[in-house]
Amino acid sequence: MMRQPQLSHNNQGDSKFLTDLPAEVDHLLKWFHAGAKAGECGSDLEAFTNTFLGALVQDQAIIPPMNVDPPKLLAWVLTHHVRNPQNCAAWLNLGFALRLIAKLDVEPRRHARLQQAVECFDRSISAAQSSASALIRAWVGKALAFGQLGQFEHAVQCSREALDLDSSDPNLWLLQSSLLSMADRKEQAVELIQQTYNAYLKTGEPEELRHLFDTVTSAKPRENC
Repeated sequence: MMRQPQLSHNNQGDSKFLTDLPAEVDHLLKWFHAGAKAGECGSDLEAFTNTFLGALVQDQAIIPPMNVDPPKLLAWVLTHHVRNPQNCAAWLNLGFALRLIAKLDVEPRRHARLQQAVECFDRSISAAQSSASALIRAWVGKALAFGQLGQFEHAVQCSREALDLDSSDPNLWLLQSSLLSMADRKEQAVELIQQTYNAYLKTGEPEELRHLFDTVTSAKPRENC
């Protein structure tokens, strides 16, 4: 878990999306713009960037394989949208990054940061029409951001968009069911459980989801041998 950082008000960010950042991110970007010299980053910042990059990967951000140190990679990811504003992955990754940073914010900054994350996902969706994988991830990211904002009906709509693009993914069924429950539409959420289980079976019972369905499987009667 990332520790609660102090905030810096002297940020020299690259865009409107990179303002009022946690001190660690602010320090990272200043180091990056100053030439990203090895040895000047510091062990604390390296630890922070490792944790942050891990969270981005877990969120399904599209992190390119690059033979660079983690701090430089994270700085590159955060500023990619400035260098290539037409790139869907750049906006996707920035949206996920802002979503993570918002978890460290306090109001009203948290709300504003999440609204910016939604805008980033919208830009990714607009640029990702030829990439189904990126498009799905952008809709999921937008659903998660709306969920953090407590706007669960909007979150359900975005999750549905992702599910319509790939109804074979049990993770998308799980997300849709969870968000329906949060939107106080529990009957609909329960109705999706069987469809979720069917998708789980069709995808070969993925290991990362097996613990969720073990009770369902064990409850089914065994055929006589």
